[in-house]
Amino acid sequence: MRITKLTSAFVLAASLVMTGCVSSGYGNYSNASTFTSSTMADNTVTYLASQFPAGSTTFTMKQPAKDPFGSALVQHLRTRGFAVQEYTKDGKPQSTLTATPGTSLGYVVNTIAPNLFQVTTHVGNMTFSRGFMAATDGKAYPAGPWTREE
Repeated sequence: MRITKLTSAFVLAASLVMTGCVSSGYGNYSNASTFTSSTMADNTVTYLASQFPAGSTTFTMKQPAKDPFGSALVQHLRTRGFAVQEYTKDGKPQSTLTATPGTSLGYVVNTIAPNLFQVTTHVGNMTFSRGFMAATDGKAYPAGPWTREE
């Protein structure tokens, strides 16, 4: 049991270190289910809400949020009181009501091992990462703390 926990911790730590070494662009590269993606997005928004004030923060998406994680992320951000400007290829806000650019927000979701995922968010000039384990109920549970890189 203890060896399994140490192995999982080592795999998670190694994956977090490797995040800065390999960059394949923003997006969801995981095989996580819609429910698992939604619970990871909810946890991500809870963390972002602890770092940025809702109601006065606007996030400008760096990528289309059409995958299960991205759709849930945008929905949860708006539910928590954040303004979100959707991604457009020309970089202009979709809404004419909010013409000022917000804090840029991009994400990468990777499968590290079966039922082990890594979420990395790029917010402005900061990067936040966390590992998640998918349980048999389909819900994603944190596999470690959030890490922050500036």
